[in-house]
Amino acid sequence: MTFDVLSIGSASEVIKVGFDPKMIAISHPTEKEWTLDDYVCVFDVGREIACGWVIKSGARGSIVELTHQAAAIREGDRVRSSNFKIEKKVSRTIAGSEISDWINIPNHKFNF
Repeated sequence: MTFDVLSIGSASEVIKVGFDPKMIAISHPTEKEWTLDDYVCVFDVGREIACGWVIKSGARGSIVELTHQAAAIREGDRVRSSNFKIEKKVSRTIAGSEISDWINIPNHKFNF
């Protein structure tokens, strides 16, 4: 007997692939709800096949806009949060003074 590690517990999964394949609907895991700007990845048999940002979240699930995709996504594919973070220095001018901050961005697929 074998088990898919991602299927044990309350994994999130793809509910629907949109007409535009860069848009997918996903379910919430039971331990938390996805929130706006969460970065999530889709897995097929444990292999990452796509990642993207949560752009809308509601009681029934979330909408994700994919930033990259390596293979076709199907309903039922598993979804989990991407834990990899990068830092980016952000500078802005407020009232004539430049302010710089380091922010964590949960996206390892950015091209700066």
